[in-house]
Amino acid sequence: MMGPKVGGASLVWRAVTDPAELWRLKPDWDALWRAADGAHVQTERACFHAWHNDKDPSPRRLCALTGWQDGRLVFLWPLVIRRRHGLWNLASQLGPQAAELTAVLTEPGPEREARTQGAWDFLRRTGQADIVWLDYITLGSPLHHVMTETADRRGQAGTNPDVAPYLRWDEGTGWAEYYASLSAYTRKMQNKKHRGLAKTGEVTFEAASEPQRRSALAGWLLEQKRHWARKTGKDGPWLTAPEYDRFLRELAGDPGATDCVVYTLSVNGAVIAALLASVGTRHVDWIIAAFDPAWGQYSPGLLLNEYCLRWAMKRGLAVEFGRGLENNKKFWSRGVCHDVLCYRVPVSRRGALVEAARHRWAQARALGGLVFGDVPVEAGEVPASEAPVGSEPKPA
Repeated sequence: MMGPKVGGASLVWRAVTDPAELWRLKPDWDALWRAADGAHVQTERACFHAWHNDKDPSPRRLCALTGWQDGRLVFLWPLVIRRRHGLWNLASQLGPQAAELTAVLTEPGPEREARTQGAWDFLRRTGQADIVWLDYITLGSPLHHVMTETADRRGQAGTNPDVAPYLRWDEGTGWAEYYASLSAYTRKMQNKKHRGLAKTGEVTFEAASEPQRRSALAGWLLEQKRHWARKTGKDGPWLTAPEYDRFLRELAGDPGATDCVVYTLSVNGAVIAALLASVGTRHVDWIIAAFDPAWGQYSPGLLLNEYCLRWAMKRGLAVEFGRGLENNKKFWSRGVCHDVLCYRVPVSRRGALVEAARHRWAQARALGGLVFGDVPVEAGEVPASEAPVGSEPKPA
């Protein structure tokens, strides 16, 4: 389908519905991801493993929106369409459903917003979805602008407001200058923990990129994360799902997932903390981290964070900490965050009827003494209280 001319050439839209056809786009996809400095959930390998490890039992089909210009892939937005109660279709971003942010993948430049609007219009015209549910869109992004305009026309607004901390290095600033800008008290405690840990043995930092090593470390990380979650009462469904376990292990062990790295902190060769990340063109995404509680007195997760940030600074890479303002993220980011919102928008007459009925039912239950949070959550919707994948344990 032809779209308007963008940058002097017509944009051709195609909806890819065959998974095998989508995976064959890997070379074009990888090139676009690098050019756009995409997020970890936007890689071809992450989407591949998410598709093959889907924990939602609802009937589903693929709908990846692709935009081509002069034979070049310039836009990609992989979506999954799920059939709800045999009555309507819900579209959401293809991914592990673990509270990741939603974004489109598009070549940089002034045409980004026009392409995003074109993709949204194309999605609506295909008639494949009745309702579109998009988790945690960054305010100010092209997708946010499109969704805000769409929601405003319907008298709607974004929901589940949250934040996603990040760190950009000030030009010409070295580690000493950055570190000095952080909380004096936390720096004092951090230095004390470093000294204490050093007395226990040889402390080493590793950035593991070999697939077999990454997979083994991902398994260790998940075991420690579940232990921490049970102890703190933050045992979210994404963490205990066997599909998520397979997703993470398979992604970490995939030789094609060249963006993946697992950072570790070890004492005398034994791992005491680990962090799985994705290294993009200009930034690093922190995905999931955990530590051995036996070493909790030294706050090994927080110490590992420091090594990871030094590694990123040395390479000139910004850091995206993931959704949620845990103590460690607040400390390292200096409280600088993206604001994010969720959007659930009907795109068909049937979808509008479903949403109207849903809101009436919620109001009726509220009148009966129950809160809106008691309303069942659609798959693809993540309650605001659920801990995200990127959540770091609070330092001991």
